[in-house]
Amino acid sequence: YKIFSEWNEYFLPPFNVVREILANTEGIVFLTAAAGFLQDIIYGFGGIRILEDGLKIDPLLPENISQLIFKKIFFRNKVYRLDIRRENDREIFRLREIYNE
Repeated sequence: YKIFSEWNEYFLPPFNVVREILANTEGIVFLTAAAGFLQDIIYGFGGIRILEDGLKIDPLLPENISQLIFKKIFFRNKVYRLDIRRENDREIFRLREIYNE
């Protein structure tokens, strides 16, 4: 996706690990950047919030992403699947329990 194209030069082959600066050619992984990237996807685009009474979902997909799927969300001894898609400029989601652990 174009939204992530700015990151391309920060990924090092062969496993596409993230480096902190472009001068890093040694393959040192920048873990906090990778974690921040995942948080953008989970909490930002997915809109997932963990509350005392359960999960709250309030997704916000970027314009050029029409669908996002979280195949497994582990929460309180249950496993959920979250499907998010855009329809008529609105995010529609379905959160369903897959199974109990």
